[in-house]
Amino acid sequence: MIKRMRLTTAIAFAKSAGYVSQLLNTGAGTTWAGKTSLTIFPKTISSLSQQLTHRIVVVGTNGKTTTTAMIAHILSTTGMRVVHNATGANLRNGIAGCLVRYSLATGHMNADVGVFEVDEAELKHVIHELDPTIIVMLNLFRDQLDRYGELDAIAREWNNAFSRVSKKTKLVANADDPLIAHIGEVSNRSVAYFGLSRGKKRHIADLTADSSYCISCGSKLTYEWISYAHLGKWSCGLCGRKRPHISVPHVTNPLAGTYNMYNSLAAFLACIQTGISVHSAQEALESFTPVFGRQESLRVKGRTVQILLSKNPAGFNESMRTVIAHDRHPVVIIALNDRIVDGTDVSWIWDTDSESLVDAALHIVCTGDRAWDMGVRVKYAAKSHVTIEPDLKKALDVGLKTVKDGQTLYVLPTYSAMLDIRKILTGRKI
Repeated sequence: MIKRMRLTTAIAFAKSAGYVSQLLNTGAGTTWAGKTSLTIFPKTISSLSQQLTHRIVVVGTNGKTTTTAMIAHILSTTGMRVVHNATGANLRNGIAGCLVRYSLATGHMNADVGVFEVDEAELKHVIHELDPTIIVMLNLFRDQLDRYGELDAIAREWNNAFSRVSKKTKLVANADDPLIAHIGEVSNRSVAYFGLSRGKKRHIADLTADSSYCISCGSKLTYEWISYAHLGKWSCGLCGRKRPHISVPHVTNPLAGTYNMYNSLAAFLACIQTGISVHSAQEALESFTPVFGRQESLRVKGRTVQILLSKNPAGFNESMRTVIAHDRHPVVIIALNDRIVDGTDVSWIWDTDSESLVDAALHIVCTGDRAWDMGVRVKYAAKSHVTIEPDLKKALDVGLKTVKDGQTLYVLPTYSAMLDIRKILTGRKI
């Protein structure tokens, strides 16, 4: 009885805090609500999440927000009531706030299934509270080295975290990522693997690859083909490890880009684990539309502005390839920030294939807190016209004036820059 009273009290105060946050236009109120609820009742997450039939957790460097949105869309389209941290609040406070938002004043959940993206470093702190029925592992790339450390450190943390959840928990893993595949192999759990059926014919991963050595014996991996970075059909000639058999080789991808093909496969396979039919999952996936900042298109001053979040070398390179595939001579804004959520070390920009974009772009505008650093990187490869304008609003104006009628202005921002740009363009925070 006391536990129930503390939970309902926490929910009441948390909902009020979230409402105040929205009134003050400081965001969706999710984080405020979560912090309030956990202060009053630290067991908020476990008390609310355990009422859900399925608890799906999505982890990985790139693609978490899009994949969780795809899963939530598929499940809700097929009739399930879904709780989902749609704003990307993937730390403990955000997850708690999301659960509170979908709870009733009585402490009961107004949902059947939970779909949560979880920050790579936060997983170890919340996995025992969520006790997921399905864990989706997308990929591991270098990102925010000042915060996360190297990839093998993250992999060890995940292995330790998985040991604290039920043996009934199912894993959905990217077979094309050698490190993710290894985590699945040593998990002693049911694992369903997804991956592409083909890619570029190459035998050695490119210089931007992060996991191109065998985790078992340390030998250089060889590839039959590569999709991008270190993802592909890999094998080790020394110890015999190779890409696991994939459960689903192809689905219709509603979004552009190879990386979104992986997101679609992961979402599709995760939903199948809940028991819905292949046909229902595929039909629902086909109607999915982009979420904020992830290939999201906005109309501004009669022009189309498309935002492609680009926060690390692998993501940046794939964003560039997607842009060039759609526009041979694009106008591009690159917005580089170095705030806590972005990672304070921006040396990763020198690991990007900026030359490919520079060779094609009609005009590049560098902006954000570290506009001059990005400008130097682009200037080293410069063939196109480059403007450096640290002020985001002025940079957007330059881009909008430069882009031609019928042409799209592409914006490649880091995370905090994406939020700031969206606020400028839409007049509101996420």
